[in-house]
Amino acid sequence: MANEGSLDELLHSIEQVVETETDDFMELVRIACLDIARDFAGADLSGADLRGR
Repeated sequence: MANEGSLDELLHSIEQVVETETDDFMELVRIACLDIARDFAGADLSGADLRGR
């Protein structure tokens, strides 16, 4: 079972992403404290605009 601290961190990250004004994928990744190489390994991002703004 996940500890309460990690659940709180996850909920905080989700809140930060939802409340932000940007649609820049790389900025959203940064806000969510994700690692683009590790957290998206194997993901099909072919439909995502990764150019930034």
